[in-house]
Amino acid sequence: MAVLPIGAPPPPRFVYRLLLEEDFVVAMRAGHPLARKPRRDTYLKASHMLVSAIGDAHGVVDAKLAEMGLARRVALTVPNFTLALAQLAESNLVATLPRHLVVRGRV
Repeated sequence: MAVLPIGAPPPPRFVYRLLLEEDFVVAMRAGHPLARKPRRDTYLKASHMLVSAIGDAHGVVDAKLAEMGLARRVALTVPNFTLALAQLAESNLVATLPRHLVVRGRV
């Protein structure tokens, strides 16, 4: 069994069931400079962390940005959301994470 965010149904050889729907937010540590005056240009210039089970430094956010002719700098990838929360709390990185995780983790 795997719990994964997917944009399209998996191949027919898999059985799947929607467990929940979630939105994502940009998260950073308390007092992060971007939190004072969030703007697109400062967001794009920030050092980003990406959660990727396979270590790929290109995710859904990067694909959406590319559609708009924009890009961000992914400085770090981590394999899971728990490590992402710990890293955010102690760094100047920003990350796009599930809202419920950020609210519970109080990043």
